[in-house]
Amino acid sequence: MFSSICAALDMDEKLVNSKCRDEDLKYTRFLYFKHAKDTYKNKYSLADIGAVVGKDHASVRHGVIIVNRDIKDNHKGLKEKYERTLCVARSSGGRSAAQTARKRVEIMQEKIQRDLLLSLIHI
Repeated sequence: MFSSICAALDMDEKLVNSKCRDEDLKYTRFLYFKHAKDTYKNKYSLADIGAVVGKDHASVRHGVIIVNRDIKDNHKGLKEKYERTLCVARSSGGRSAAQTARKRVEIMQEKIQRDLLLSLIHI
């Protein structure tokens, strides 16, 4: 779903996934949070949803609150962006947020183990 939303808004996934606070990137993350929360309801926790973009449950909750308020006020055309991503979010297939998060954790664990082994070799 995250990839589909980034594509629908013509945003680079790596930038959206970064810690950058640029407003367009931030709202893309927030839209992902809202769509994932609405789509998966109680199936996945806010922590699972946030893990996809390296955020915690509080960031997801905050993002959903802000994006709901700003869609209502149509802040910077957000209502149109929300509607554009709505059908994409509903039809996106592939991995769930939790599966993606688990995969990222596995990759990070492998990288940490590899780096640890390399550091031991160089001692």
